[in-house]
Amino acid sequence: MIKSTLKLLMLVLVTTGCAKKPERKSHEPPLVTICRPRVEDVPITYNNVGHVVALNTVEVKNQVPGVITNIFYEQGQPVKKGDLMVTIFPDPFVAEYERILALLNQSKSRRDLAKITLERNLTLLKKEYVSQETIDQLTTELNLEEEAIRENTANLDKAKVDVDYCFIYAPWDGIAGLREVDVGNYVTQAGTTTLVTVNQVTPIFINFFLIERLLPIVQRTQMKGPMDVIVRLEGLPNETFTAKLDFIDNLVNEVTGMIQLRAVYENKDLDLWPGEYCTISLVLYTEKDAMLLPSEAVMDGAKGKYVYRVSHDNEIEMVPVEVGHRIGDDLIISKGIKPKDRIVREGQINIRKGTIVEVAGS
Repeated sequence: MIKSTLKLLMLVLVTTGCAKKPERKSHEPPLVTICRPRVEDVPITYNNVGHVVALNTVEVKNQVPGVITNIFYEQGQPVKKGDLMVTIFPDPFVAEYERILALLNQSKSRRDLAKITLERNLTLLKKEYVSQETIDQLTTELNLEEEAIRENTANLDKAKVDVDYCFIYAPWDGIAGLREVDVGNYVTQAGTTTLVTVNQVTPIFINFFLIERLLPIVQRTQMKGPMDVIVRLEGLPNETFTAKLDFIDNLVNEVTGMIQLRAVYENKDLDLWPGEYCTISLVLYTEKDAMLLPSEAVMDGAKGKYVYRVSHDNEIEMVPVEVGHRIGDDLIISKGIKPKDRIVREGQINIRKGTIVEVAGS
């Protein structure tokens, strides 16, 4: 009985072990996102930080001492060349002008009298009614009055300038800064007190530095015409302002290996402001018909950079490429692919050469 039971169990086990196993489902093909190379003319640029500076900056100072009587400009607002900005109490200088004018007129009267007297005595000298000594004395008096007239004329010119200095005008079109001295304050010795600073901002400069190895390229290109400098502000990342290179310094810094350059921008709408820092892109040249790929489509391998290309039957090909300049988030591909190639942009982690893939959106 026991032997029969064992035989029956063995038969069941053998039958179960020989039963056909269910077929395994094949894996679905990996899903990838593709892109095609974008062909366009691409400006090749040198990028650095730039510093915006005013075309001209002047510290407006008093030329004569006195009390500030009026201020006509608005802080932070535009002023035009010739606009009256500040007045200093002019009466003392006007009085001095009038005093010197009176002295000048007196000197002229004395000169005229001396001249007439000399002419009369010259007639009398011919008749020997006066001596030569008298003539010499009268001639000297006439000469002294002529010198007095010249001195008083010079003093009068200076007095007029002092009166004019009481009225301070804008030296050029610009933006008035913070008021440094208020109405009623007494400003002392000329040239020691800054009343306000005026910056000329149309046009405006952007200073930046260039690495010395690019200097020959810039010099040769600049000889053909002013190079473009693209300016970007941190607060306006989607806007650009095109300036023109207008200055290359005459010396490379031996310590840093850099040379200072300057661009000029019209700034008619006051887009740039003195003191701002910005990003500049100096356009070195334009690469025609460049092929661009998103940087995430380009992979790094042991033998260099490569991309995954999807064939017409969705099979993966591994293609070595030569990469040029980075343009934003894209890379210029100088060799290895064609404009109509389908290149894997996302999903590379699940594929290798020969993998059959499914293309997203197809």
